[in-house]
Amino acid sequence: MRKDYATIRKIAIKEMANYPKGIRQKDLYELIAKNSEYSHGEISNATYDIYRTRDKDVVRISRGIYCLKKFTENITTEPSHSQTETTIESFSKNNESHFYQAFADWLVKGDLQECVFAFSAGNERSYLGKWGNPDVIGLWEKSQDDAIGETEIITAEIKISKDKMSLIEAFGQACSYRLFSHKTYIVIPKQCSANEIDRVDSLCMLFGIGLITYDETNVDESDFKVVVRAMKNQPDVYYANEFYNEKRNLIKANRSQKK
Repeated sequence: MRKDYATIRKIAIKEMANYPKGIRQKDLYELIAKNSEYSHGEISNATYDIYRTRDKDVVRISRGIYCLKKFTENITTEPSHSQTETTIESFSKNNESHFYQAFADWLVKGDLQECVFAFSAGNERSYLGKWGNPDVIGLWEKSQDDAIGETEIITAEIKISKDKMSLIEAFGQACSYRLFSHKTYIVIPKQCSANEIDRVDSLCMLFGIGLITYDETNVDESDFKVVVRAMKNQPDVYYANEFYNEKRNLIKANRSQKK
């Protein structure tokens, strides 16, 4: 049995050689199973702690993500402050805005279907500033046929930049939106590193914020995917009303377009 485990670990290391940025444990299991006759149980038993049993070759760069040690020197974990600022500034709101309405439509018609209507709002001016101006706003309102229900505000912050500071900013903005939103989502490119997505995933689960990934290379087929579904939040009544009143004309205009 131990001899088989050694063979499985060799196969795992061979597969990891094709993933210089690291590979998720589940995906590694699938690759080994596809290219060998070992069962998932044998693969799991042999490789779940491969970063310990083959510590000269393999490191765990994040929870559930393995990488060959020879590749880790090429993985940037902490970009300098000046580099980060340059990266963030290089992405304009015009690039992000290409995905605003696509995500708004997906909130209504896609997997979630949590809104009666939703619309792009990221390019609108707001006296509430960036902490009170989501890129997408959606509302759920009961219809004449519904006996029970109250108006719910759904908001989303979309980022196209994949650098760490941009993702941190998105998380901070999403947290602030919870003051006036029943549900809040962060929408980030699926091309972000697995390590960064894993960290945002964990934070979203802790704070009840939804996480969606999308394909930044294709505006027409954005391929929105639910990573974490948002938990319903009870917003602060004062801030919810302040937000709704500030957006009243925009909400009214978009509500009438959906009829």
